[in-house]
Amino acid sequence: MARGRFMLSFGTARVVRYSLLAWLGIAYGRHFVHLWEKELNGWSTPILWTYAGLVVLGVAYGIWKTHRRGQTPRVGAPAEETV
Repeated sequence: MARGRFMLSFGTARVVRYSLLAWLGIAYGRHFVHLWEKELNGWSTPILWTYAGLVVLGVAYGIWKTHRRGQTPRVGAPAEETV
């Protein structure tokens, strides 16, 4: 696909997507905020802590994988056999 045609279709899709999101926010935003305040306000803290915990776990996993990948065998240590 040509770059210009791709950029045109990509840009058009983004304009449509964000226009729809803006319309939904204008049409239903206040209703959703009132619903959240009335019905779901007690869940704000547990949702926030769950999200924060998942972020911490994800960062810790990424650091662990990066550290593990960067390890080199020690001098004098037997090399791992490849099968």
